[in-house]
Amino acid sequence: MGTDSPMTNAVHSAAQSSSQGSIPTASWSTLIGRKKRGRNKCIEFMELCKSGPIHLEIKDGTQVAVGKRGGQFTRMVSKIVRDHCELHHASWCKVPPEQKAMLRNRLTSYVTLNMNRVEEILTLNGALRRSYTRLRNKLYNKHYKPFLKDDEEEGNEEGNEQGNEQGDDEGKAKARATVPEGIAVNAWLMICDSFDEKLLKVKSRRNKKNRRGLLTNHTAGSKPFISHHNEETKKTGVEPRWVEFFKKTHTKKSGSFVNPYCETLYNQMKDLTAEEGIDNTEEASIMTQVLGGPRSGHVKGMGYGVIPTPSSSRLRNVIHVDNHEECNQKMEAMQEKIDMLMAIVMPGRSVEDDSS
Repeated sequence: MGTDSPMTNAVHSAAQSSSQGSIPTASWSTLIGRKKRGRNKCIEFMELCKSGPIHLEIKDGTQVAVGKRGGQFTRMVSKIVRDHCELHHASWCKVPPEQKAMLRNRLTSYVTLNMNRVEEILTLNGALRRSYTRLRNKLYNKHYKPFLKDDEEEGNEEGNEQGNEQGDDEGKAKARATVPEGIAVNAWLMICDSFDEKLLKVKSRRNKKNRRGLLTNHTAGSKPFISHHNEETKKTGVEPRWVEFFKKTHTKKSGSFVNPYCETLYNQMKDLTAEEGIDNTEEASIMTQVLGGPRSGHVKGMGYGVIPTPSSSRLRNVIHVDNHEECNQKMEAMQEKIDMLMAIVMPGRSVEDDSS
């Protein structure tokens, strides 16, 4: 018999250590001796912050930081969420308010944000929400789902209730025993428990079905549309027209549209904008007319970086919720100052005495 390959020996070694009671980590490249890209440490961004908080470029009517600092800010948000947030909550809305406040405070120590401006409130909250969702998805897809059997996924999709109840217990046990690098064992076990929740599985299947029905696939990658739009503006000195921008983000390198449906939508918008004198704001309205109204906090054809126009009441609610805790803290501090002044001016009396 031939000798085993280094990869096989590494796997056997990991299995042996697991049988002896130690918990293996999911650093596969460490096992086989292959170099990999390390965890994001935001070294450049941290160096810039030594001279003070960084100013972000957030344009009016948008909810994404653009430019070089925008990308660095996104990576910094991911690092802070990864290092300081509990990831076992099923979604960002389930994260306790005190944790959200802690994450915001950490971020505002690195960047300058005006919390009285709607665009900057939405940028901060949106960056935290998206980073949390991405990290959860990454943990599931890379460190949990690979241990499950394919037939379980198919059984879930086809409504096989027996398969849903039974599950892949062996695969789940292996996933729980293989702790991702940088995550504590207890934290990983709680995350695995959240992945196994029935409601989360139902939501996952529903989202998977919805993605299959998506017809307007784009070619802009993970970068927000508004960032591409801003880069094009700086490069050419002219703000790109939204209809032509739709064409650019929905065509391949060969120049052909990703599918006939996107080409049909573009031709419809092109016909409606054929008249002279139509500005970019009117083109945005035409895009909404053809593609449909805002959905899930983003404008179709413009991505999540643009704030939907008919959202004034929603924005007021965002400001109210985000500033509620801050207002309470200011009121408490003000009350303490009033009590101190009353004690100096009128010893032996208090605000309660005056109100009685």
